[in-house]
Amino acid sequence: MKAPPGNFSDAEYQRRNRLIHRQMADRGLDGLIVTSINNLAYVAGDTTGWMATGATLGLTAAVVADSRARMMVRVYETTSARHLAPSWLTVVPYSGDADEPRHPPEVLADLLEEAGLSSARVGVELDLPGLAPADLEVLSRRLPKAEFVDASDVITSCAVVKSDEELEVLGMAMRATEAAISALANGLRDGVREYELAAAMFEAMVRTGSGYPVFQPFISSAERSAIAHAVWSERAVGKGDSVFTEVSGAVLRYHAPLIRTAVVGENREAEEAYAVVEDALEAALGKIRAGATTGEVDDACRSTIKKAGYGSMFLLRTGYQVGIDWVLRGAISLMPGGTEELQPNMTFHVRPLLQAAGRFSVGCSETVVVTDSGWRKLSKGDRMLIRA
Repeated sequence: MKAPPGNFSDAEYQRRNRLIHRQMADRGLDGLIVTSINNLAYVAGDTTGWMATGATLGLTAAVVADSRARMMVRVYETTSARHLAPSWLTVVPYSGDADEPRHPPEVLADLLEEAGLSSARVGVELDLPGLAPADLEVLSRRLPKAEFVDASDVITSCAVVKSDEELEVLGMAMRATEAAISALANGLRDGVREYELAAAMFEAMVRTGSGYPVFQPFISSAERSAIAHAVWSERAVGKGDSVFTEVSGAVLRYHAPLIRTAVVGENREAEEAYAVVEDALEAALGKIRAGATTGEVDDACRSTIKKAGYGSMFLLRTGYQVGIDWVLRGAISLMPGGTEELQPNMTFHVRPLLQAAGRFSVGCSETVVVTDSGWRKLSKGDRMLIRA
């Protein structure tokens, strides 16, 4: 099934609606307040990209109670919020900074009353950004008979297994990711500056249909690449330098990231470390299948790295659930001791990387879909060390 141009189908949003209500029923919730930007995108869509900016300028919240949802937004954001909004969502504008502005949590309290939740058990995303403690104080004062409980993982639980439409969109995002990697490979040379590579990668992603990703491309060279999440600088790449990049295209806010490593000329130390992460990635992928646990996947990766003598350079989890946004707080992770069982159509960014302090970082990754018998990758290219 191919997603309609510019949006998911209304049937897809109705599917999500049913999943959300099922989760609410399982937890004994009469209503749910959604305030995390990523989760709002899951409920309401983000066809214009407005949630990266507009939704954060005031209090944006969706109240899910009956078969419909009501989403409060600042008056200025109404056009974006209503653009191709799913049929089960009603957009409620409030005056946040015009004449006679209303205090946003008071507006939210009104919505809860209108939805019949004044004396109900209401889920709130307490462990996610969006709703401030002061906002919750207002709700508790206005609705003293309501019971507010943490429900931070309700939407995440719904979003972990992807539909056919979601997988189609993730594939579109991966095409943009791969275009960025190709731009890096084509532009890499002795003397090129990191920002020139970043510019080429951005252009390639946008030309291939990407929106603005939640994170900028991470690209750095030599000793700078050993700085976690370093972005580009004016540094010129020279012979013997390794280059590290982690990048993702974004379509309808869905991300499909990749990590790749390059070398200009030769760098034996970085190349030997890269061979280890390639082996670790293969070991991790070899464990991925429906029914396997997250800890089993991590152990396969981690033990390969330790056996090769690089354990002190592996400072991260092996991977994480990916989809809406790049990585979500509270998302399922491939990490030591993980007990979550993988299910078909879960998607993960599997990402071993090694960090040699003050010298380099190397890594390679795949974004994969879990299947009954194993996995399939979303990328079409290889993951060999890029050379210039």
